Amino acid sequence: MKYKKFFIIMFILILCSSISALLAPIFIQLWKANGTSLDTKKIVFIVLLILASKVLTILFTIFREKFAKEYNKGNFISYIKNIFNMNYDSIIEKGAMNLLERASISVNSIYSFMMSGYIQIFSSLLVAIVCLILIANVNLYLALIMFLALPINYFGYKLLNKKLKKKSEEMQKSTGMGFQEILSYVQEVDYVKQLSDRSVIYNKLEPATEKVYGSMARVNEYAQSMTVVLEGINEIIKTLLLLIVVYDYMANSSSIYSIILVTLIFPLYFANVSTITNSNIEKRNFDIAKDFEKELIANKEADGSEAIDMINDIELDISSINIKDMKLDFNANAKLKKGDIVRINGANGSGKSTFAKGLVKFRDVKIIKVNGIDIDKCKNEDIRDRIEYVVQNAPIVNGSLRKNLLLDFDDGSHIDLTQNQFIRSILEKKSLDDEILIGGTNLSGGEKQKISFARSLLKNPDVLVLDEICSNIDKESTKEIYDYLNKTRDERICFIISHDDLTSGLINVNINA
Repeated sequence: MKYKKFFIIMFILILCSSISALLAPIFIQLWKANGTSLDTKKIVFIVLLILASKVLTILFTIFREKFAKEYNKGNFISYIKNIFNMNYDSIIEKGAMNLLERASISVNSIYSFMMSGYIQIFSSLLVAIVCLILIANVNLYLALIMFLALPINYFGYKLLNKKLKKKSEEMQKSTGMGFQEILSYVQEVDYVKQLSDRSVIYNKLEPATEKVYGSMARVNEYAQSMTVVLEGINEIIKTLLLLIVVYDYMANSSSIYSIILVTLIFPLYFANVSTITNSNIEKRNFDIAKDFEKELIANKEADGSEAIDMINDIELDISSINIKDMKLDFNANAKLKKGDIVRINGANGSGKSTFAKGLVKFRDVKIIKVNGIDIDKCKNEDIRDRIEYVVQNAPIVNGSLRKNLLLDFDDGSHIDLTQNQFIRSILEKKSLDDEILIGGTNLSGGEKQKISFARSLLKNPDVLVLDEICSNIDKESTKEIYDYLNKTRDERICFIISHDDLTSGLINVNINA
């Protein structure tokens, strides 16, 4: 286990904290057994023991939370990796926002169980057992009643959690899908802001908000109602115990130590019973998180084993394209080499973008061969390293122009961005340190696409796939991109999907879908 040392330290700290919490009632039991009278020193000693126990609990909390950041970051990145390792259509079908929302919930669930339920249940059992032994020395019937509280709580919450698991799984899916629907409206800021009457949009958000908060309400209604019942049983048991102790003290003139002992033991015992039963809830959420992880892995995309260092040629022998249950006629027969610039022609919905996605193994398109090897047999990583797929909606992040250009690099300090002619043209109007807002809201469409195109050039790809990248930008930017492609055509194979009139002499291969 990666964090084995940490969990061992955590267990020791929790054990020390639990033992320190037991010291006060243990000393009281010893004084009672020895017939020692209670005085000021003993009271101060007991108070100091309780304070020491609380200090240890605080130290445990601080230590745990300092570690939590790295632990949660590691788990979150693991989920993100599994999401992006899914096959393309599963990501689209389930929704990226939905998957992200579920990943976030899962990370919190794993942390809660591993930091609390998984570690604390053992120390809580120890404390509960010692509490029962101490109370048994005072009154055996009290100990038996207290013991009954343990199975009532454990099996009661277990039954609750069995039903809650299903409801929570439904809630997790519903909230993810609901937030994704809400985001689809909220991110269209320009459109929503220009509406004179936004009540139509608010009404359209109603079903999505119902998915989110309706599912939450159903889970909370059931969980809280059942919890009130179980907590009510605990309150009845505690009240009964206190009545027995007070009656015994008044009727039999029992030792004052018994009253003090019970006063300390009852809250300590029931707090640890609560920890034991709550571990059931945390285990339920942990299981849901692990089931989600299995779901991601089950939808992992297929990969090949053939390594590709460089792409010299691409061979196409395609007669149709399958998109789930739909089959499209798509005829593409060509053997392409560097210097070829290929235009993919066809009506909307004819499969052009699916073909483009097949070139980077997002979708399974047969038959595509790379250097004479079936693309299915090639490693995904190698294909995507040598083929750059540039889409219509340019990915732009919040940060500097430099950060956006070097998005594909961990450390781009070794790259001289001014060496590329196309990037130099961007720097005529902007500096590398210019700040770009989220989504590139302070950029024109042409600037966004030029940044995306320039980014694709930095890896010196063997193949460029341009999917409608110039459909919504100005003619000047379009001409600049196509002129650069023509000038550097011998460096790569290029596929262009576009409805635009292209520069004369640019295209030398046409594929009519």
